[in-house]
Amino acid sequence: MTTRDAEVARYVALYAAHGRAYRTPIARRALFAALLSERPDLADAGLLDVGAGHGDLLDMAYARGYAPLAGTEVVPSLLAPPVVYGTAWALPFPDGAFGTVSCFDVLEHLLPDDVPAALAEMARVARDRIIIEVSCRPSNWRDARGQLHMTIWTPDEWAAAACAAWYPRFDLRRRTDLPLERAAALFDAIRHPPQRM
Repeated sequence: MTTRDAEVARYVALYAAHGRAYRTPIARRALFAALLSERPDLADAGLLDVGAGHGDLLDMAYARGYAPLAGTEVVPSLLAPPVVYGTAWALPFPDGAFGTVSCFDVLEHLLPDDVPAALAEMARVARDRIIIEVSCRPSNWRDARGQLHMTIWTPDEWAAAACAAWYPRFDLRRRTDLPLERAAALFDAIRHPPQRM
């Protein structure tokens, strides 16, 4: 078993033990709603949520007219349409399949070597916008192997990694104008002008 496989197995076990009760925190849901509301013109281009869990954020996107919708998740017990099995570093969708790609509280759980591939995959499947929120501190959650954030970078380090993966196709900006959870960083990348296929 590779280190990557062991990390995936770790989350499968955690959700099997007590993860069915998890729901996206209210503050994160409000942040996601605010971000979607900024670009209603992208709703008909669809949305992919990477690391979608139960699909809470997809339900919010659906209520705002986003279609088509999809999510990826590595925990089989959480899969239910439109959430399908998929890793962040190998998204099971064609190039430019979604107008918007979102990824909230996922990338810091990846091994550092997997982060560049995950960022590149988001850019590959996104046409118009990529939104990521990451934690920049150790996780409050622990299991037998320790804390759950495998990649703890500063906002500047996250920005550098995203720029390396997304530039010049997407213009990246760090968002500090919206309320975030403690020690989190939000990045919004837009292709100007938005491309439609």
